[in-house]
Amino acid sequence: MINIKYDKTELPSQSIGLLSSLKGLHVINVYRLFDWDISNYMNTFGVKESGLFSSGNGPILLHMENDIIVSIISVNKYISVVLQKENSLEETIGKEGKYSECKVISNESEKYTNGEWKTITGMVIKSLNIIKIKNIDSSGRPFPNERGIEIIFEEGKRMFIAYKLCENIESNLSISSECIFFDDIKNHTDIISV
Repeated sequence: MINIKYDKTELPSQSIGLLSSLKGLHVINVYRLFDWDISNYMNTFGVKESGLFSSGNGPILLHMENDIIVSIISVNKYISVVLQKENSLEETIGKEGKYSECKVISNESEKYTNGEWKTITGMVIKSLNIIKIKNIDSSGRPFPNERGIEIIFEEGKRMFIAYKLCENIESNLSISSECIFFDDIKNHTDIISV
């Protein structure tokens, strides 16, 4: 399993400046990092090979123009996604990078995507939204509950990167173009525009 260090991560609401800096930038690539054996993951969770980019496990890296790299990670104890600005691709997924042991799946992969995400390479981010759930768990403890980020491209396409938010896709950290909120949370959703 990946040994993720959370010391430099922030909740999306603490990363408004970072998220805002992505507006107007072109996507170079989006990567899904896998710390499982892929066939074992597919057998365990019933995911088809072409759905691994969207339904996989592990961090997601947004690689933007000007070499801006942002990792998005799901954190169970916060019931949220968190963000971290990375220094470089080499330090992140290179031979000696912190995720060097992971299988890297690109949005341009013919094998691990259904072809839907290949087109976002070169697209420009128009706006972003943070998706927050306004509730507490059954123990009564409040959690940040910042469950996802919606990216809206100038070309009209949308990308949801979400932690246990979308009923239409099963994964701890999913990537989807449409997010159908689970029934128990759809009436408790706050959208924070960036």
